[in-house]
Amino acid sequence: EVYVDEEKIRHVLFNFIDNAIKYSAHGTITVTLETDGCAVPVRIKDQGIGFNAKKDGANFFQKFYRGDKVRTLSVNGTGLGIYVCRKFIEAHFGRVWAVSRGVGKGSEFGFVIPLKQEGCSREVDASQS
Repeated sequence: EVYVDEEKIRHVLFNFIDNAIKYSAHGTITVTLETDGCAVPVRIKDQGIGFNAKKDGANFFQKFYRGDKVRTLSVNGTGLGIYVCRKFIEAHFGRVWAVSRGVGKGSEFGFVIPLKQEGCSREVDASQS
């Protein structure tokens, strides 16, 4: 079982999928949901603009941050969307991530929420992704 605030999780999914659409001029967007026994990881992968993992990856979930490549596009935003998503997921004892193989190579944004099961920790191991 997983106990969540449905509205908050829906918001996170919508935001990640909406961003994948906004920053992908072509290609596919894949949404994957699975279980690993103690948690439910959700991945949103795209073939969009990607990002520099060293420069942007650690900052995406900070307030008002917008990646270098994003600033050159005519896409509106405040830089608060995925920050709010991080807060919603952390309130569920989960964690978020963003990975990319580089500029022009797409990206993956995801989150993981722990299951409520005997033998499982309430917080998700930060090394999982």
